[in-house]
Amino acid sequence: MKGFLTVGGMLLSAVLAFAGEGQFVSNGVKLQFLESGIPAGEPVILVHGFAVNATLQWSLPGITRTLSDRYRVIQFDNRGHGRSERPKEADQYGMEMVHDIARLMDHLQIKQAHIVGYSMGAFLTHKFAATYPDRVKSIVLGGAGWLRDGQATDIMDEISESLRTRKSLEPLFRALHPPGARPITPQALEASSKMALLINDPVALSHVAKGMKQLKLNEDEMKSVKAPTLCIVGERDPLCETARLLDGQRPRLKMHYIHGAHHMNAFELPVFKECILAFLKEQM
Repeated sequence: MKGFLTVGGMLLSAVLAFAGEGQFVSNGVKLQFLESGIPAGEPVILVHGFAVNATLQWSLPGITRTLSDRYRVIQFDNRGHGRSERPKEADQYGMEMVHDIARLMDHLQIKQAHIVGYSMGAFLTHKFAATYPDRVKSIVLGGAGWLRDGQATDIMDEISESLRTRKSLEPLFRALHPPGARPITPQALEASSKMALLINDPVALSHVAKGMKQLKLNEDEMKSVKAPTLCIVGERDPLCETARLLDGQRPRLKMHYIHGAHHMNAFELPVFKECILAFLKEQM
């Protein structure tokens, strides 16, 4: 009897928790993904930000592990990032990155999912919810809110041009530096840029930055999103302004501003994971 229970427990553990890597082709571009958690659980798709990858954004801060205790979690490297392919053509980005989420769901035979994005991933998630409303159960917008014309889109052109002409991400780090913080030195900017480009291709990343302007939502598109939404952002995040633009704009929207947090650390804090987990539980 004891041996039977032991074997039964092992089988149950195998059913309740799994992890597996995969690859699929999205309109000619190979994308890498990782599944973990409970196979029969509610699917949660994690969409990372600009110039990082799924491992840095989700696995290392423990977000994947936290969600995998309750959900079927799928994280993937966006095209132009990580171990996914990095096309050198400008038309391979922008809305193609939104459609990648739908194609990933098709590949995994997922009809609907909770979508969680951070930074660029939040803009992709928001645009996805407006473009594919029937495929979204809920959305989490981390580190960003409503993308429309303004400072956030202007800086995308500057980042793209800097990558194209100087192979530098200095405008990105300058733009995300917390307001009121000690000024960042040119040497620190250069060091941060060089470190980020160790895992990135400047040509592909330049096209990603330029294509992000396609993720803008006009007012009608923004208000068309009916899915329950959590927007969670650090109070000292320069992109907090895009969250404040969204605040109060539609029903089924929750806002959470993390006191003292900025763009580069909000997703690493325990409160970030706790808020997402609590929000997803409410959707059940």
